Amino acid sequence: MKIIWLADVPGWAFDNNAQQIAECLPMHSHKLIYMNGFENQWPLYIKTIIESEPDFVVIPHPWAFHHVAGLGYRVIFRNAVRATRVWGDYLNGKTDKIAFKEKIGKCVGVVCANSLLRQISLKANPNCYLCPNGVDTKLFTYKPRVKKNPGELFTIGYVANIAAEGMKYKCYAQTLNVIAKLQANNPKTYGTKFVIRTRNDIEHKDMAKDFYHQIDCLLHLTLDEGCSNVTGEALACGVPVITTRVGYHGENCRLPDIYDWMLLNLSDLDNINKICNIINTLANANIESLNDLAEQGRKFVELNQSPEVVAGCYQKIIEEHT
Repeated sequence: MKIIWLADVPGWAFDNNAQQIAECLPMHSHKLIYMNGFENQWPLYIKTIIESEPDFVVIPHPWAFHHVAGLGYRVIFRNAVRATRVWGDYLNGKTDKIAFKEKIGKCVGVVCANSLLRQISLKANPNCYLCPNGVDTKLFTYKPRVKKNPGELFTIGYVANIAAEGMKYKCYAQTLNVIAKLQANNPKTYGTKFVIRTRNDIEHKDMAKDFYHQIDCLLHLTLDEGCSNVTGEALACGVPVITTRVGYHGENCRLPDIYDWMLLNLSDLDNINKICNIINTLANANIESLNDLAEQGRKFVELNQSPEVVAGCYQKIIEEHT
């Protein structure tokens, strides 16, 4: 089978995902086309798709539907971004349900990154598959926790997009409040490392060594989520993650029980004291407990988000529609 993967920009998560999945499915031929978000370049993208004569086209964003759906190819939609971003207030009936069903209904398969996205997508297409984003477990290597030397800072990591919407959904304001309180009470204990995309980017291929391996925990407070790439990457690297009960990792306490005390309800996002207490507990934990967390996180990713596991989902769709 000939498969085309549409990716938004080169060098980041879905690009890496597509390449990893393709390597796991060598029985097919694969081609990656970068959309780069430029609407006026779609005639070129469509020309490339048609000339490639694909059997399947995998699209990562709903705005690509109206360009690709009419070409007559079998489309697999990767439904992985947060529900409020993709479908607005669909669950409350405020999104155009007809347009939604027309778009989703034309796909041969919808790969849903969490249960909520699958619940929404099933309203339009019975061929919905629950499958998270993949994590390149070779790129995001495991690093055991190491006991801190006297005076060495406990470093809190944070990642977001500089866009106002991205900063809002990644709870930038709450994160700053948490760090301010921690540093005010313990100025010699806590340090921070932020990656705000488009401001001081670290290339995706360097995120493990230049970010995850440099932090002691990831503070990933989020209002909504599809499947958080940074959460999966951090867990693969052995970094403890403090996050909310949304998206693939947070819903239904999907992470191992050892992580339960680090998962926050959305109602806790303004409870700065509670979040600070979780970080203080991590900072004061013994090295054995921290490595238990690290190992469980890595094991979770290997079992649920490795390229081999995710590739199996796409292969199932291909086999069922060939």
